[in-house]
Amino acid sequence: MHPSLRKIIFKKILNHQPDSNGQATWIKTALEENDRNLSIIYKKTTQANTLGVVVLCHPYRQEAKDFFIQSGHADLYLDLGYHVVLFDFNGYGESPVSDYQFDLDILTVVKYAQRIFPIHKINAHGISFGAAQLLRAIAHTDHHIEKAVIENSMTKYYYYFKKRNTAVYILIRLLTPFFQKMNKDNNYLTKVDRIKHIQHVLFIYGKKDELTTLEMGKQLQVACNVNSELVVYDCTHMKAIETDYEDYKAVLADYSA
Repeated sequence: MHPSLRKIIFKKILNHQPDSNGQATWIKTALEENDRNLSIIYKKTTQANTLGVVVLCHPYRQEAKDFFIQSGHADLYLDLGYHVVLFDFNGYGESPVSDYQFDLDILTVVKYAQRIFPIHKINAHGISFGAAQLLRAIAHTDHHIEKAVIENSMTKYYYYFKKRNTAVYILIRLLTPFFQKMNKDNNYLTKVDRIKHIQHVLFIYGKKDELTTLEMGKQLQVACNVNSELVVYDCTHMKAIETDYEDYKAVLADYSA
């Protein structure tokens, strides 16, 4: 992708300021591996009964990995008994740009989590952009993820811009012939059909979500070729945790067990 086009598409995530207060109690590292340099933080649960490790994959937001600290997802999983690993996708937050293979970022972080927590199973939870990239990751045969939560993923990446930035959407569609591989890699309906070696996939969507619609969630679940479930909340985009926290926590606890 041309740098000028990338600047237009990724304008929303520029000028990131790390949440130093939120990260204060987390262990931080810069992982240099597989031609990528990723900013990672992790925290161990204080619960006596440790259930495993969860890798959280952030949405297309300026906060990047800090989103999960601020939204309450990190604390939710810590309370459930999970060690939590957060990271910035390359080009987001504190991770420099390497490429557009965000699925490889996830696979790299999962392998790192296996090294620091060697006796535990690895689950992953992605929201919006992070959920879409998680679908790409678990389409690999060597992802090492036992269960995945796909929350608010769209079916094709450019639908985001169709809803939020018409000019960028038109530009992407005009340039489609020049980005055939990118379009293919980010057709998530074809990725979900290739998922293997995973116990279960949980899809979470909102009835009032106009960006990643409930219909998209239904399409993805129908295309999913492994054991899956669709849970629906009466909420807008990425607001399930705020709409009914106790039920949301119970769903994740039951799913993660």
